[in-house]
Amino acid sequence: MQKRVRLLCSLLVLVSLAGCDIFQARTPEAPETARSTYTFPATPDLVISNFTNALIEKNVQNYLACFVDSSYSSRVFRFIPSPGATSRYPAFLSGWNLKAEQDYLNNVFSKMSTAGQISILLSSESYSRYADSVQYTAVYTMQIPVKGASSPAQYSGQMRLSMIVDSRPAWIISTWEDTKIGTAESWSDLKGSNY
Repeated sequence: MQKRVRLLCSLLVLVSLAGCDIFQARTPEAPETARSTYTFPATPDLVISNFTNALIEKNVQNYLACFVDSSYSSRVFRFIPSPGATSRYPAFLSGWNLKAEQDYLNNVFSKMSTAGQISILLSSESYSRYADSVQYTAVYTMQIPVKGASSPAQYSGQMRLSMIVDSRPAWIISTWEDTKIGTAESWSDLKGSNY
């Protein structure tokens, strides 16, 4: 028995002296988390910044954090699709909620290449302040690179977002109204076709 213990100890000493790095700490790997530039939305413009960054970064959690949360407000999120979209997309008939927002966005991101990035341009922006809310209006142009497509899918229209302050107090989007401009597909088309 003593011979075996000595032999085992000798082998352990030889292995550790041989420098096989068996007892060395390895370099830690970078965590697999989505890139995030989310900032606490203390002002309405930070909501818009978080909203666009979440789309560009493909970060569904940050995107959803821009909308009213029943944990912090008695309000319920409401999406008003562009005229005609309700007749084309039955998903809008039963009421569009945050789960629907999450589902459509996950579907959009799954159709994009890993390196693909949404391009979104907001123009003609305006903020209208009311006693307990802010209304943000902008014309949007968005391009989404889709796997296997020769050119990105394009959407444009006008968005009107009503923002309120919740109990944290954070500014959040409570109502989103989409309007189609011309013949281009709007955000309502993007949501309806990817639900």
